[in-house]
Amino acid sequence: MRSIFFSALVALSVPALMAQAPMKDFPYLTGLPSYEISEGDSVDQEFNEYKFFDGKKWQKMEGRYWKRAHTLKSEAKAASPLQIFRNYSNAIKTAGGTVLFQGEPPDGGDYYSCYAILTGKIVKGDKQVWVLINPCNDGNDYNLFAIEVQNMRQDVVAKDLLDAIQAQGYVALDVHFDTSKTSIKPESLPLLDQVVAMLNSSAGLKLSVEGHTDNKGIDAENQKLSEGRAKAVMTHLISKGISAARLGSVGFGASKPVADNRTEEGRAKNRRVELVKK
Repeated sequence: MRSIFFSALVALSVPALMAQAPMKDFPYLTGLPSYEISEGDSVDQEFNEYKFFDGKKWQKMEGRYWKRAHTLKSEAKAASPLQIFRNYSNAIKTAGGTVLFQGEPPDGGDYYSCYAILTGKIVKGDKQVWVLINPCNDGNDYNLFAIEVQNMRQDVVAKDLLDAIQAQGYVALDVHFDTSKTSIKPESLPLLDQVVAMLNSSAGLKLSVEGHTDNKGIDAENQKLSEGRAKAVMTHLISKGISAARLGSVGFGASKPVADNRTEEGRAKNRRVELVKK
């Protein structure tokens, strides 16, 4: 039964999605006045990752994440992609930042390839902010992606995990892996340390580690990836002293979504590892 997944995910997922509120401009750069923010396609997240092309290679940055989808207002005149780039280039420089790249980058990023991109970096005090601008549809809309670089805050503790499992029989974890791989990212290790602490505090608890993906890609590859990621988490727990007899692993690919795979936010929720009580 997964009907109560959403409440568990909001309470315990790392990173937790920020509370939904009317979308405001990206705090470092305002949008063009002829455009409005598309609420359904815009995202604020406390912690995520995104790739930026710096003129030489794609750089993956982690921290607070923004996506702002801008659409042309009714009866307004669209700016050209060049005009959008020129406005943001000047704004980045005015904010004390640097434009790193403008043009068509090589494959490897996650942007929407409607046109070329502009990448910039703003440094304010101890804050480093990366920005990518991507015009689409001849300037009728454009996307802004940004990361304020920072480490993830660990919110979930062992007691929270145990309470959720005892109450509903499972808990969903937002464990991060390298893209299309089974290697666990370092920022997820504190969360798994809390899983170890929970298991050490509950000697009789046995768990199935279950992997899930979004629906991007080939089904067979998603199935294999989900199995590998579940096994990687189980192997990590065993390496920390948890008995293998208390654990098992299984993958379900994209077959059990808990959110809408048509949105970036939904796909992020579907990429998860669940701990299910045996």
